Amino acid sequence: MNIIITKNKPGIKVKSIVFLWSESAIDEGLTVGSYSEADKILQEQARWAPENGGYDKTKFLVKFENGNTYEGRFDLKRHDRNLNNLLQRRMRRTCGFYSGRIRPAHMTQADYDAVIGDLADDIRNYCADLLDHYDLEDSHTYAN
Repeated sequence: MNIIITKNKPGIKVKSIVFLWSESAIDEGLTVGSYSEADKILQEQARWAPENGGYDKTKFLVKFENGNTYEGRFDLKRHDRNLNNLLQRRMRRTCGFYSGRIRPAHMTQADYDAVIGDLADDIRNYCADLLDHYDLEDSHTYAN
């Protein structure tokens, strides 16, 4: 994977994270105040995620202190019960891809350029801005 990202510096902080819906037992509308709280919920629910490669789709909304939001989907897998920084990692990877900073190893540069080139500028710019100016870590947590 070709990665061109520097370590995220603390930026605009998270105000809340809302679980909009999930195929797991996460209550619709459940709201937490940090990534680590969201991790605990996701790790707990991952214990009951499908085995053999299946997953529970979970849609979430991150609200930042400046009023901006990020909405995404997390595919909750059984092995996630042992991982940390689940939403942040998902956000960094998604925005890294759509901003043109992360090309997956299975894609040629030409294929990647074609996908990124088809995206609207506002999507690429939004993702780059999120990576550069928003706090995608809990305080004191700087995991890759």
